[in-house]
Amino acid sequence: MKGRIHIGNAWWELEPESLSGLREVAADPWEVALVNALAAWWDDTDAMELMTSGSTGPPKPVSHPKARMEASAIRTIEALKLRPGTSASLVMPVQFV
Repeated sequence: MKGRIHIGNAWWELEPESLSGLREVAADPWEVALVNALAAWWDDTDAMELMTSGSTGPPKPVSHPKARMEASAIRTIEALKLRPGTSASLVMPVQFV
């Protein structure tokens, strides 16, 4: 299932081919962080480094296998009964778990 993202006053397909255009239009810090996270997701590594929230001390980097992240996303989609065409908002910084 592919999605779309709204950045820079336009909708973009969520696919690696969109990265160069997304990098050109990302202006706000949250947009830049999101584009960087997408680039890390689409790179050829098996894990992503994210930061803990820092709720029990300073935030720390933690490596998360992409396969586990994908499985978690699929479970969330199923639990919320989301269907193609559903819109969702990103409500937390992408660099934190």
